[in-house]
Amino acid sequence: MHTLFKLALLSIGCGSPITSSDIGANDDEDSDADVDADADADADADADTDVHPEVSFAQAVCEGGGTEQWFFSATATDPQGIDSLDPEGMVEIYSGETKLADEILTLDAGSQRFTGEVQAVAVGVGCSDASAHDFWFTVMDAEGNESEAKVVAGEAE
Repeated sequence: MHTLFKLALLSIGCGSPITSSDIGANDDEDSDADVDADADADADADADTDVHPEVSFAQAVCEGGGTEQWFFSATATDPQGIDSLDPEGMVEIYSGETKLADEILTLDAGSQRFTGEVQAVAVGVGCSDASAHDFWFTVMDAEGNESEAKVVAGEAE
């Protein structure tokens, strides 16, 4: 009788037996749950990752004395890595809403900086008017993603 009592306790405590047909039966019970806790109920956590490069610093400096010259400098980052940046960038020169000129910037691999220079006469903005003009710096990556413009006022030295 004592053995029968132990056997009864074991069967009650263990619940129903597991058979080979039960294994994996409920593995996908919550597989469609919203894992990123947002309102879309099924989007991946990385669905809104930005792939555009970003101009993190930009400067437009006009140097006088003799022939006035503009010097442009910008640094940028890209989510795919610095090596994926296009080797050319752009600076556009504005007076208010009027675009006066644009110049190509070249990426210097050693300094990881986009640079360019042009005579002030070529863009129509002298050093005395530097701060009255905006300079819009943009870069692209190898996939064709363009950065938002980094807008800075001109500086004179």
